[in-house]
Amino acid sequence: MSTIPNELQQKKATLLIIGGGRLGTAVLQGLLSNPDTAGLLSRIVVAVRSEGTQNRLQRLLRSSLSSRCVDDSQVRTSVILSDSTPAAIEHADIIFLACGHNDCEQSLARQSIKDAFRRRLGKQTIVSFMGGVTIDTLRHILFTEKGQPPLQTETACCILRALPNVAAKFNQSITAVARVSESSAAERSKDIHESRTETILRLFGTVIWTAEQDINAAGALCASSLAYYATIIEAVAEGGRGQNSAISRETALQLSAQAAKGAARLIEAGETPEQIRAAIVSPGGSTARGIQAMKDRQIAPLLREAIFETSGAADDLSTNAVRSSSETSH
Repeated sequence: MSTIPNELQQKKATLLIIGGGRLGTAVLQGLLSNPDTAGLLSRIVVAVRSEGTQNRLQRLLRSSLSSRCVDDSQVRTSVILSDSTPAAIEHADIIFLACGHNDCEQSLARQSIKDAFRRRLGKQTIVSFMGGVTIDTLRHILFTEKGQPPLQTETACCILRALPNVAAKFNQSITAVARVSESSAAERSKDIHESRTETILRLFGTVIWTAEQDINAAGALCASSLAYYATIIEAVAEGGRGQNSAISRETALQLSAQAAKGAARLIEAGETPEQIRAAIVSPGGSTARGIQAMKDRQIAPLLREAIFETSGAADDLSTNAVRSSSETSH
């Protein structure tokens, strides 16, 4: 049964993904693997300038099509690769900005792109995946001309920030979404733009709304932390192999990853980390010895510091982006 609200199925949308890097590709794969996508999106356009990226995406699309057993009568979402971002913007209802934050101004501040966004002002939803780029900064880049007064876009243009992760590839992303000011769930549900965007984001995972002031911290938890969990899983696997173990690296990683998945599932089901530890650790046992080793080496404080540093770095990027966009407008 489709999970798409009836009011959103009346008019299918065209989604444009600007950027074909790891995140943009993962989101595309997640959308294509979910049968509900066809009920919401008539077309997905991916705008990429690099010939190498286009070739890689073409191979991915061929592989995706051949791996899916789809009845010819089944409605499908068409996918188009475009090397003309301005033209793609002109025909898009929803735009995912999946370019890197370092490429933000280079990718989006070209006059032809700004003109295309201006012509579609008020007719599309813009969703930025770029870490450290605030909504105000993005609005400034897209809709402000040097030496000209800024357009009043606050009410005419829906711009959201969303931070998914690369697990979108398997429809397992957790995506933090923010608007300029947080509102209640009831107020959000009245906005067709935000409601449709949330439904699309849910096609490749879970969605959590947050205030924009908290989006960098949320991004550290839901996006950047995948790198930290991968590091932990790897370290646990290597520890399990030890000096005398014959367990292969592949098997050790599988054991460690599955155990991490089990711990996550227990927490999702409502158990606290303290309850999980209490259920496993017995006084004087082998697990207790390992927990003590982690305490002795202050593993938990190190992990907290990693998240603090990640969130702080994103805050710094936001501050620098605001300063840069302000300087270029004068």
